[in-house]
Amino acid sequence: MIIRLLILIFLSLPATAKDLNFGSTDLKLNCPQRGNVEITLHRYDHVSEQWGKHFAVGSGHTRHGDLVFIRFTNGDMLIHLDSTDEYLFRYAGQNKSQYCRKISQRPATALQPGRVV
Repeated sequence: MIIRLLILIFLSLPATAKDLNFGSTDLKLNCPQRGNVEITLHRYDHVSEQWGKHFAVGSGHTRHGDLVFIRFTNGDMLIHLDSTDEYLFRYAGQNKSQYCRKISQRPATALQPGRVV
């Protein structure tokens, strides 16, 4: 229900330069119940999330106007609002989305064998 409301509200907003780069982005969020969550957007629409000792992957994303939905294999769904650069997380088995605060966003860097980063 909240997703539909968000879609209706944000469909009319103009797109900005805050679109996510699905080829190479490391994103750090602070989310309720999980603390710091690291999201990595890889090439070929591969995504991953990690918090504490937990790790999940996903594939692809869906765009509906200003909203981007990223689903993970554990049932979680990350929602990005392009116009405001805000993030919501809907955890598996929960009906309510949680607002997450963005800590940082940067291009992902590939590790090279023999190179210390």
